[in-house]
Amino acid sequence: MVKIPSKLEDLLPPAALGKILDALNQPGLSGVFRDALSRVGIKDSSPVEQVQEAWEQARDWVGNLANRLVNPVHASPSLINATGELARVEWQGFPMAPTVAEACSVQAVSFHHSARLEDSAQHAATKILHAEDALFTNCLANALQLIVRHFQKCAISRADTVRIPGFGDIGGMLQFLGDRVHEVGATNGATADDWARVISSSEHAILLVSPNSLVDADAIAQRNAALQVASASGAVVIELLVDGVCVAGDLNAVVPFPVAKQRLESGAGLVVLPVDGLLGGPAGACIAGRGKLIQLLRSAAMNQGVLLRGAALAGASAAFERAALASPLDTSVVDLLRANILNLKDRAKRLAMQISDSEHVSATEIIDRVNPLGASPWNRYTTESVALQLTPRKSAANLMNVLQSGEFGPSVLCVAVGEKVLVDLKFVLPRDDHQIVKALNALEAKAEVDVRTDAASAS
Repeated sequence: MVKIPSKLEDLLPPAALGKILDALNQPGLSGVFRDALSRVGIKDSSPVEQVQEAWEQARDWVGNLANRLVNPVHASPSLINATGELARVEWQGFPMAPTVAEACSVQAVSFHHSARLEDSAQHAATKILHAEDALFTNCLANALQLIVRHFQKCAISRADTVRIPGFGDIGGMLQFLGDRVHEVGATNGATADDWARVISSSEHAILLVSPNSLVDADAIAQRNAALQVASASGAVVIELLVDGVCVAGDLNAVVPFPVAKQRLESGAGLVVLPVDGLLGGPAGACIAGRGKLIQLLRSAAMNQGVLLRGAALAGASAAFERAALASPLDTSVVDLLRANILNLKDRAKRLAMQISDSEHVSATEIIDRVNPLGASPWNRYTTESVALQLTPRKSAANLMNVLQSGEFGPSVLCVAVGEKVLVDLKFVLPRDDHQIVKALNALEAKAEVDVRTDAASAS
């Protein structure tokens, strides 16, 4: 067994080593390479294979750490969201992209200079968002409080002081900042006059939140009014985009999410993106925008100890890089939103054949659905989906309770509609389809055991 170097990257970067090994293994070169080694006294017949084996073992070791998060062979999910609503489970249980998980694993088992890691994350964010500068904080609340403390006054519409499932109460995050924060307008948004009553100088800021309690047309009108007042007074417009994406791509054809790059180009001084939202990264937030302002915020963030660091920062950087690549091998929240309807129907047909006319399901029907992404304010977005409509032999409540209990595998969150149970596949990974079948088959097995036990007791 060849001993694996403790720090393989000290010898050669893995990507470069891989290319070298692939070249040396070509039939035309391998013989020449072995002959050259033998001339200098190395008699081993397979030096290339030994080096390659050591390298692959090292890669597999790191890969296995990532696979425990994303590979069902190593670990099953603890929760399957079959409700068709993204915010129903408040973002928990959704996988980060495998490239992001691998970046976290590599950083966890290696050591890198913190400044170099910060430069890499900064470069990834600025390149994709076309921003002058960017920094990462360890949570959304710290990002907002860091920004607002920088200004003498910060105005926010009452329509924007909302609780966003999975991310927290925006008003609550700001309530400790006292006189700096001023609520304006009403639940139908803020007008230019509302903003102008508070905002009057470059030391002031306007905070906009998306999603909020407004419909799209009203949210656009509120933003335009804020930009108008900021332009006249020199104030800064800050946009918190919990539902934001980095690049438009084809996602906008599916769901009209705001694109952070476009917001910066159309007047925003800063944007704030939670990395664990649509990017599918670890917890934290990216602040991007004006260079001089970001530099001041970075200094304050260092003093307050709220910068994102270590493996989480490596994961955040990978999430931004992946957003531009959209690798078909990865799976994240964005990929689930892009799920092809025809693929969902094919999966539903295969599932229906396996669970129809079973001990606890008398019939299965495939239906089309249009779902909101979740409770307000996520209900402004809807997506098309496909669901299995199960007719239980006993009751919908009984079937749902057993599926959600997790007694036979992962908990399966479903929706009851009257006396039917809907298993929606929009946010179910294809690799987890068998878990749903397994749960229902386990119900059958348990029922047979219960019958035999009752018969034995009676005799």
